[in-house]
Amino acid sequence: MTKIAAVIVTYNRKIFLQSCLDSLLQQTRKVDKIFVVDNASTDGTENLIKERYLPTCSNLAYIRLSENTGGAGGFHEGLNAAIRENFDWIWLMDDDVAPFGDCLEELLKFTGISECIHPRRVYINGDTEYWEGYLDERSGFEIFFRDPSFDLYSKEWITVNYGCFEGMLVSRRVVLKIGLPNKKYFIIRDDTEFGYTASKITNVIYTKSPRILKLIDKRHLPPTQLSYFLTFRNSVGYFARKISKNKWFYFQLALYYLARSSLATISRLKFSHLLAIHIGFLHGLLEIWGGEKRYLRNR
Repeated sequence: MTKIAAVIVTYNRKIFLQSCLDSLLQQTRKVDKIFVVDNASTDGTENLIKERYLPTCSNLAYIRLSENTGGAGGFHEGLNAAIRENFDWIWLMDDDVAPFGDCLEELLKFTGISECIHPRRVYINGDTEYWEGYLDERSGFEIFFRDPSFDLYSKEWITVNYGCFEGMLVSRRVVLKIGLPNKKYFIIRDDTEFGYTASKITNVIYTKSPRILKLIDKRHLPPTQLSYFLTFRNSVGYFARKISKNKWFYFQLALYYLARSSLATISRLKFSHLLAIHIGFLHGLLEIWGGEKRYLRNR
């Protein structure tokens, strides 16, 4: 029989983690094991797992890391643990999502088409997070659409060339082929790169019917120093440059994004954010890793 593991990465969000875990435990197609990777939470997550879940869930494994390694480090460790235990498929998710009860059962209907499958993500108010699009390899940047294949043409799945760890179901074969997520990203673009690499050996698909609920709506939250730094280091300075096939076009767009974000921070008198943008971009170009720790301390 097909063996399926779920991997949840969490950090200081035990309320949302409970919803995620409870949703996993109520799936119509049960997972064979759940790996909870805790990035050294300080909010009582460890006690929650040990007191509420470990005594009653024989198929739950708790992995507590010694420091916060971000989503990238957490998924690296969780996938590694699932691969070592020979699971056929691994279902990846952050702690702030909750799969609908039939989500895994619905995702498995597409395993004959793809070995890297994504559910449709919706917010609590019913809004859809539109995710149809692709990475433009000429520039290295993403191009998004508002799900026309689903909403206008009634398709059940579409091919994309990047990934998201909010519900990705990936096969063991793909992980063994492409390797584990790059821990250096900390957060932002680790899953994009993982899905992009997977697209070279399988159809990476985005599906209509399987759904996962986003418990936190970050669409209107203002950017932080950390998010600016990591966006410009991981995405603009490093990843887009790495995959672009037209470096001149890439640099034109990168400088446009740099200028636009810089002007926005200046207009709000957020000079610390301006510095984070430019330091992040420089670190991405020079492939300097690890600078996120200073922004974690200053949040």
